[in-house]
Amino acid sequence: ELTTALEAATLREEGASSDLDDGCFPLILGADLSFNPALAVQNAKAMAKTVSVMLTQDPTWRDSSDNPARFMLAFGRRDVDLNVITGAFEERGFNWEVVEGYCQDVFGERTADQSLFWDSLLLCFTRAEAGSTAGQIGNGTDVMSDDAFFE
Repeated sequence: ELTTALEAATLREEGASSDLDDGCFPLILGADLSFNPALAVQNAKAMAKTVSVMLTQDPTWRDSSDNPARFMLAFGRRDVDLNVITGAFEERGFNWEVVEGYCQDVFGERTADQSLFWDSLLLCFTRAEAGSTAGQIGNGTDVMSDDAFFE
């Protein structure tokens, strides 16, 4: 019987093992995975927990282009604050960045980074290496929450 990734993560937290203990995939893709504000925190934590189990465990793993194992998330702006998603991954020891050139504004134009009018973007999550702090890396663009528009 196969264990789901979320079950495997729960087993790992309880000190038990599962058939997914070593991680399986160097690349995981996701899109439109969080859009209900009432369940945003719960869904973000479950998503981060699932990716944590399914993504290759070795933070030093690199593919032939020297890319680390990663989770790519296409995120469309809805009623869920992006900081809920990034915060859940930081709690699990992931670094993240907005992929440069993959941010789209409400006018359908691609931009190098976020503006107040951002509508969708591509995020890349990678495991933080031992001894480093999880959080934002990359192009230095701050993630703008919906609150930034009203400040």
